[in-house]
Amino acid sequence: MTEAVASTTKITGSAQKQTPKKPDDAALKKSLAEINSSIDKLKKQNDAVREKINKLPGGSKNNNREELFERLNKVRDQQKDLKESKKAVLTQLDAIQQSMKKKTAAMKAGQAKSPYKTSADIDRQITILEKRIESGVKLVEEKQILSEISSLKRHRNTLDSFKDQQTELDKERKIHDDLKKNIDDSQMRSLSQEYDAIKAEIANLQESQKSHRDKRNQLYEEQNNIKSQLDQQYEKMRALRDEHRQGMDEYYAHQREIRELRKQQAKQRQVEYEQGQRKIQAQQERELAEIPAYSQEISTCDTLINYLQSYGSDNTATTDGVNGKANAEPKAAASGIRQVDTTSNVPEGAVLIKKDDREEDFFVGGKKKGGNKAPKEKKVDQNVKFPLAIMESFWEVKVDIPTKPTEFESTIETLKHRKENYLKEQPTKTAENKKKAEEKIAALFGKEEVEAKTEDSKAEETEA
Repeated sequence: MTEAVASTTKITGSAQKQTPKKPDDAALKKSLAEINSSIDKLKKQNDAVREKINKLPGGSKNNNREELFERLNKVRDQQKDLKESKKAVLTQLDAIQQSMKKKTAAMKAGQAKSPYKTSADIDRQITILEKRIESGVKLVEEKQILSEISSLKRHRNTLDSFKDQQTELDKERKIHDDLKKNIDDSQMRSLSQEYDAIKAEIANLQESQKSHRDKRNQLYEEQNNIKSQLDQQYEKMRALRDEHRQGMDEYYAHQREIRELRKQQAKQRQVEYEQGQRKIQAQQERELAEIPAYSQEISTCDTLINYLQSYGSDNTATTDGVNGKANAEPKAAASGIRQVDTTSNVPEGAVLIKKDDREEDFFVGGKKKGGNKAPKEKKVDQNVKFPLAIMESFWEVKVDIPTKPTEFESTIETLKHRKENYLKEQPTKTAENKKKAEEKIAALFGKEEVEAKTEDSKAEETEA
């Protein structure tokens, strides 16, 4: 009972879960159609960009660039060979150039440190300072002025040295120009012009390639952007399908759960019904066991005794079987005994005929008919015929059916003796019936317990 309540509670709680809505297939198809339309447009755009990329110049320009660099290297080698032939002069030119650079740098550094550009400027400043001393100043100021005059004179000496350096620099420049005139012939100029022309052509080619490269990079960027949009559309499509599939899985899982719950509920109702039927059956078994044993047999003995005692005169015994049965059944009903079903042992469609029309081999307790028919009156005096219900009652208590009125007394004594035996054995048989009933009930509920354990085992295997 506790398991039944727990199962019912579980089923009720599960049934209260919100029913998931079934995903709309039409809405999914519409959304997928829109996404596919966007994908087709993006694919067309991607094809157009790819065609533009393929039309851009490629390998031929690179070949021209390689040729130009080969020519440039060739000119450079020619210049190198020409310079090797005039290496001594060039070495002297390089030495003069280095010396000129050093002297120029030293002069610029010295001039940058001095606040005065010429010796005349320094002389004017020295004159001004000397006049201040002559006009009279303090001793401390005089020392400062004298120190400044000394510094100015040093600057003047430095500027004078710059003049000498400039003179030397001019001499070196003249020597450099003379040497350069000696090696600056037409062949070197021609190579230099060719070198410059090739460099210019390479520069133009590189500029053109840079423009094409920028255009190609722009197209690649556009292509990557289109691919990114395509990936987004495909991801959106996958997300919609995954969401739809998940929704369908949840919906059908809930449907399976509902079917399982209904199955469990039906099973629970069946279990409760079977339990109720077993209880009813157990109650009926106990009620039947409470009835004293052999009650039916004892009642049948009493009925047969009363019937034989009240059988009546010979005329009553000689009436036909139909009247005899009609007279016997009201008496049996009046005595409260069980009415024997006379139709269950009679074939369907059989009709009970009159005694006069029956065959002579109808059951009788006396002798079989002889070769010559005797008068009917004599046969009535010798033989007794009973209705089928009475005959079945004799068979029920296992007592021979009397065939003559003279056998009634002995038959009555036999019935009384049989009744006494029934009464004597009644307590023992009743107790035995009660014991059998309890055993049957125990077996009935034991079967229920075994079935319950089997169902639990099957449920555990299913869950596993």
